[in-house]
Amino acid sequence: MMSNDKHGLEAIRDLHKQLDDDENGNVDLSETGDFLRQDLKIDSGYEKRQQAFHQNDDMHISVKELWEAWLRSEVHNWTVEQTVEWLTANVGLAQYASKFIQHKVTGAALPSVSEFVWIKN
Repeated sequence: MMSNDKHGLEAIRDLHKQLDDDENGNVDLSETGDFLRQDLKIDSGYEKRQQAFHQNDDMHISVKELWEAWLRSEVHNWTVEQTVEWLTANVGLAQYASKFIQHKVTGAALPSVSEFVWIKN
């Protein structure tokens, strides 16, 4: 699980830890279902999103599997323009668009909370 993106990997590890409600080191079906329904407010169609994470037979997601899913995702490969579009249209933070453009923020940087410390300044 080597990566040049240490901040992104750490963010994925942190997300995995938050999803792992029973703290057994893996995220299971009930934990991802709860996350999609309760945290992301996806009431219908969440099963398809859930299946994207649970691709093997053990039905648990390790940090490595979550990281690999992130690397394969469409969002990870967003350009600066696509990331700014998401920021303004979906998140409602158009006031930060110029900062994202200035710092060339692509989709790959999104999980890295520490990457966005400069936004507040």
